[in-house]
Amino acid sequence: MAKDHFHEAVKTALLKDNWEITNDPLELSTGEVELWADLGAERVIGAAKGLEKIAVEIKSFLGQSSVSEFHMEKINKYEQIICEVLQSYFQNKKNAYADLRSHLIIDKEHKHYQLLTIGWHRDKYIYTVAFHFCIQDGKVWILQNNTESFVADELVTKGIEKTDIVLGFQPPQYRQYTDFAVA
Repeated sequence: MAKDHFHEAVKTALLKDNWEITNDPLELSTGEVELWADLGAERVIGAAKGLEKIAVEIKSFLGQSSVSEFHMEKINKYEQIICEVLQSYFQNKKNAYADLRSHLIIDKEHKHYQLLTIGWHRDKYIYTVAFHFCIQDGKVWILQNNTESFVADELVTKGIEKTDIVLGFQPPQYRQYTDFAVA
């Protein structure tokens, strides 16, 4: 495995900060995918906190990284699943009033995905967010669900781990009582 351009500089900095290099490289395995982080290191933090461990992926952007490729594959998979779910709701959405229209908004650059209903009903303007998802820090955040469907279960069925779904519309102090991620 080729060392990244900044490998030795990062290794030296870790050693100077009292980290013990335990693996060079550190092999990680997740199911069928094998990854290597550039370094594995550890240091004793204190008796009360025990042993802190880190894995370091050094990137100079001079070459590809299997770790970043793995992360992007996961993000792309999650994005595809969200889009499939929203597309299904969009195709099946029948507005009760002729002047209301459903709009599917997919912002792949900023990782936000919405299904809206917009229009007029009599003399009242309607703007309703049926769903709003975003992908942040490798997790799918359900920011809004104004339907009777529990869309989080649909996401799990299609392949997103419960530990990677945050019910963002729930208050943070109550998320720990769900089967999903806290943040």
